[in-house]
Amino acid sequence: MVEEMSVEVVISPRGELPAEGSAEEVDWESYGASVVRVFEAVARAAFVTSLEVTWLLLPGPLPERLGWLRLGAEVTVEQATELLVGMLIGKGPYCRLVGARQFTAAVDWDGIVLLLVPDDVAERAGDLGDDEACVEFCTPSLSTWEAPGDLVTAAADSGFWERVRVAGGELVLVREDWADGRYGTRWFRVTAENVDEVAGAVWRRSRVTVVVDPVLFPAAALDDYFTAFPDVLTPGELRHCTYQEGVEDVSEVTDEGLSLMLPEEAMGRWVVVVPDADGVVRGEWLGFMRD
Repeated sequence: MVEEMSVEVVISPRGELPAEGSAEEVDWESYGASVVRVFEAVARAAFVTSLEVTWLLLPGPLPERLGWLRLGAEVTVEQATELLVGMLIGKGPYCRLVGARQFTAAVDWDGIVLLLVPDDVAERAGDLGDDEACVEFCTPSLSTWEAPGDLVTAAADSGFWERVRVAGGELVLVREDWADGRYGTRWFRVTAENVDEVAGAVWRRSRVTVVVDPVLFPAAALDDYFTAFPDVLTPGELRHCTYQEGVEDVSEVTDEGLSLMLPEEAMGRWVVVVPDADGVVRGEWLGFMRD
């Protein structure tokens, strides 16, 4: 992603960053207002009027007002500032935004906002710091902006769904990861009769994983990642709950009306990404790395 003549704009709270656990030392409302002002100024200098969501992490369910948010969604500069402020104050959702000429915005975990811009944009933006925010222009770090690892390139195309149709087995499950985090996942039970319906239901740029005849265990207390389901799995979208850190008490699962669990380690290697309408895979997802 980093072009030869790109500059990284680093926006941070004025003065020393707060030590871990002392975030209250920062006036996040005032700092957030400064971030909005700087972001809008840099976007104007880059002639950016809209940005695209290229990565999405959900720490909780999407609020109703953001129910439209998906990978590949186009947002205005005003909507982008709302998302940035939400990330700054720790509410999320967390995302990465990319505009024209690879203008990119991201928020680090400690409240630092990073913008990747062409160097001519930095020259036009000028001095942007104020009493609340420090603004620095730096050489971009490849580790920050380059995609990590080997990304999934196989597409959930018509050929893929035909292979799902004839997969055989008594139980075929499809997991759709449309965002990172436990709230960005949907599960489907797929049959030869409903495979076209499921293919039309998954969202573009989602990662899709297929599991054929998995062993579903009775709900139990586990200290590892698993997904729980009710005891009856009817064709179509499934009610489920993901426990990324396991549970100490099985009642956490059974009280939700769930009785069967699928350990994460049982997930297979049949992994693809839903392409855009033109057939190109643009969703950036890692596969599942296991022996």
